Amino acid sequence: MGYFDLYRAALMQVEIQKLAFEKDDVKMNLRHAVELMDSVQVYGPTGKAARDKYAPIKLVCFPEYFLQGELFFHKSGFGPSVRELNRKGVHVQVPGEETDKLAEKAVELDAYVNGVVLEYDPEWGDDLVFNTSFILDPNGKVILKYRKLIPALHFETAASPHDLLDEYFKKYGKGKTLLEVMFPVVETDIGKLGAIICMDGHFPECYRALGVQGAEVVMRHGFMASMIDPPNNIWEIQNRDAAWANSYYVCAANIGVGRDVPYPRGITGGDSMIVDFNGNILARAPHPSETIVVGTISISALRKRRLDPGRNFIAQLRNEVFREIYSESIYPPNLYLNPENRVQLIPNLYKRSVAHLGVIEKLLQKKVYLKP
Repeated sequence: MGYFDLYRAALMQVEIQKLAFEKDDVKMNLRHAVELMDSVQVYGPTGKAARDKYAPIKLVCFPEYFLQGELFFHKSGFGPSVRELNRKGVHVQVPGEETDKLAEKAVELDAYVNGVVLEYDPEWGDDLVFNTSFILDPNGKVILKYRKLIPALHFETAASPHDLLDEYFKKYGKGKTLLEVMFPVVETDIGKLGAIICMDGHFPECYRALGVQGAEVVMRHGFMASMIDPPNNIWEIQNRDAAWANSYYVCAANIGVGRDVPYPRGITGGDSMIVDFNGNILARAPHPSETIVVGTISISALRKRRLDPGRNFIAQLRNEVFREIYSESIYPPNLYLNPENRVQLIPNLYKRSVAHLGVIEKLLQKKVYLKP
């Protein structure tokens, strides 16, 4: 496969126009997102005519919730139910009319477009929603769909594929490994692409799952100001360590601010950044205002770097030892295959917590943890 040796990625640190309780709210945010895509041409060449120019823009990334807004109230039980938001079309389908609009711009810009949405998939019932990262290719086709493996139990009502594990793998796993189903990587002419979302970043296994499959550019989305701002800097630490430990680029897009929202406008913190395979920040917006962050990606330099045995950490994995860490199940799979569990757990953040499920108590009983 031919590939672009050098290109630019554009991270859209958007201002959310409206917290989406109705379909029209989603449409408002979508219009704003599409309008912003016209601005990327200020930062570099776009379109098929730009193929031979220096570092054309070939990747455009939108953050988590860019269409629906940061749905604190939905998730905390103060807003409409998951079923109601699905039926209203606030939770969108992928592919669907929203991705179709973005696909038109992908074709126009001759670029890949990535975004994260709350997704309704009728095949799994109208009482479930997934937090989904998608990638559109320059022909407007959805070529990757990653559903967040580890939703924030204290915060989200989204289901994980792990909550449906057996049926999920049966449905999508023909000819694939479980890792390929849960953490898809797609080979393109701008490199091998993968994605994780927000809470996933607290688990190095999620980054490594993409690294062992050879991902070269990883989209990572979301976080709140409390974990972005100094002195915590957790967002930066995770992004840089993931890039360094797995030898790939990390394109980390985050929401800037919210306009018509019932919470602090800058609570999401911004700080969108592009990190190279050496863990260096190439481009950054260290503030929560709306902007576009653009950085240059060299796939050939990355591929040469991976030939250095001293700094290819994937090639040094001692799996015989590490495998024992994961020999026993900890957080239970298949929770949402039982319809009664959906009714009980989805609206109740406490019941969905690891405390209610007894996971922490089991670790205490095994003396992995000690009581205070």
